[in-house]
Amino acid sequence: MIMSIGEKIKDLRKSRNMTQEDLAEFLNVSISAVSQWEIGKTMPDITFIPLICNVFGVSSDELLDINVNSNKSEIQNIRTEASKYYSRGFVSEGKELLECGLNKFPNSYELMLDYMHVLELERRKSPPEEYARKIDAEIIRLGEKIVSECKEFDTRASAIQNLCIVYSDIGKEDRAVELAYKMPRSILSRESLLELIYKGDKLRELSINNLLYTNIQNIANRIKCNYRMDSGDWLYSSKEMTLLRKKQIDFIKLIFEAEDYGFYNETLCDSYKKLAFDCAESKDIEKTLCYIENAAKHAINFVEYIDCGELKYSSILFKGKIEKSSVHLDHKFNNVYHLLEYFKDAHFDFIRNNEKFIEIENQLQNYAGEWKV
Repeated sequence: MIMSIGEKIKDLRKSRNMTQEDLAEFLNVSISAVSQWEIGKTMPDITFIPLICNVFGVSSDELLDINVNSNKSEIQNIRTEASKYYSRGFVSEGKELLECGLNKFPNSYELMLDYMHVLELERRKSPPEEYARKIDAEIIRLGEKIVSECKEFDTRASAIQNLCIVYSDIGKEDRAVELAYKMPRSILSRESLLELIYKGDKLRELSINNLLYTNIQNIANRIKCNYRMDSGDWLYSSKEMTLLRKKQIDFIKLIFEAEDYGFYNETLCDSYKKLAFDCAESKDIEKTLCYIENAAKHAINFVEYIDCGELKYSSILFKGKIEKSSVHLDHKFNNVYHLLEYFKDAHFDFIRNNEKFIEIENQLQNYAGEWKV
């Protein structure tokens, strides 16, 4: 049976005929602090672990009652199970599993990082201001703990990413910049360095799966990004944004000539539905219906891509690439459901009774619902 750290401290203290007062004196803390550790009301700060180990003459693994391999496996199982939920929009369910995991493994940086991600998902839903501030504070607490204590680079890097987002959003840009400068320049990234080392099949795989695919994703996402300038004005007008959405669609179609869009079905759906909205404003029935039909097609294709679990590309740039559909989804209802909700907007009332529009809506109804866990 695995003891809690408080139970372990109590057991070690009694085995050495020490009182709570003795231990408190050795550690320079109050007797109340020791008492609260032992009854499980609070836990010693991680900085006390080496001191406690020294007092009792035990390793940190023994103090924490750690079976390292067993615990790594259990932690990974918790992370995997939680991800099944929050990656499909069931955020509260995933959060609950991670909270249980952190209660058992309070010093697991991996669980802390996953919990930060779940909090970020809650944050995106624009909760009430007071709760949003609590979310921000908890993300910052966990992230700063990981940055200051964790030695594993990828975990630290992911924590820095989350912290940069939160600090920027709450107006603490200086701290966000300070953290960003802890990361290497893009030219020093793992993938860029491996490109200098690998040859043959390894280089081709690296090029397809990482460098090329990631860069295309970055370009596709940025083509239709608008930016608010220092003056307060947006860089692009609404007409220019319409043109940029069309350019994004053309770019993706150029890259994926075999129409194996996979993840990009969602991107195409989003651009087509916004183009439909633009055309609906001018009451252009033919173009509006054309864009609606394309948005529906890609929404359905995205659901099928997620459900199938895997996609093998045949487009020439990614020939032979096999992609697991491990996409993290923000909402538990799929994008077909959200597309139907989008079409309820009054802008589309002028075609509400159109035969083609009704046909598309009926087709979407067959796919709308919750994501499969």
